[in-house]
Amino acid sequence: MRYRNHGLVRTQRRHLLTLRTLFQAGITPRIVAGIACQEVTLLSNVRVLVVDDYGPWMNFVSAALEATPQFQVVGQAKDGLTALQKVAELNPDLVVLDIGLPDISGITVAQQIRDIAPNVRILFLTENTSPDVVRAALRTGAQGYVVKSSAARELLPALDALMLDCYFVSAAANHFGPGYGPLFSRLSDA
Repeated sequence: MRYRNHGLVRTQRRHLLTLRTLFQAGITPRIVAGIACQEVTLLSNVRVLVVDDYGPWMNFVSAALEATPQFQVVGQAKDGLTALQKVAELNPDLVVLDIGLPDISGITVAQQIRDIAPNVRILFLTENTSPDVVRAALRTGAQGYVVKSSAARELLPALDALMLDCYFVSAAANHFGPGYGPLFSRLSDA
């Protein structure tokens, strides 16, 4: 009898979907460990800002990140204006950002973060799977998009991908095909 690691097979399938999406968008990525990447840049002790308007979820994400030695949560914000202030004040390496914030859309916040701190990596962690919203989010220069319902299995792999300077799109939000056009704003970087 032949045994298969079904978790590995699912992960490989998900990465193949991501690669297919990148190729459909006209991007020729480098491949590192089966993930579409740019240049490999490893960071240790990654400083993270978590932004979400729902306190218990924000605490859950922060606790999950703190349980991983590579990540250090340096701050939390419940709205867009506070997030922008904390980006300027705390200088995080990574921002985990929800789209549905009470004062400013997370997409607008991401665009403003790019103006304030262009080297900060952005990962959207949100409920929205609409193709237009996913595209708008990724066009801000964010490198990742994870759907909250998939966070238990995709958050840490997405963060690992971002730390390798790779792109990650949650399987639940990865429904792009021909005719949708490019997904990422930094096409020359991929």
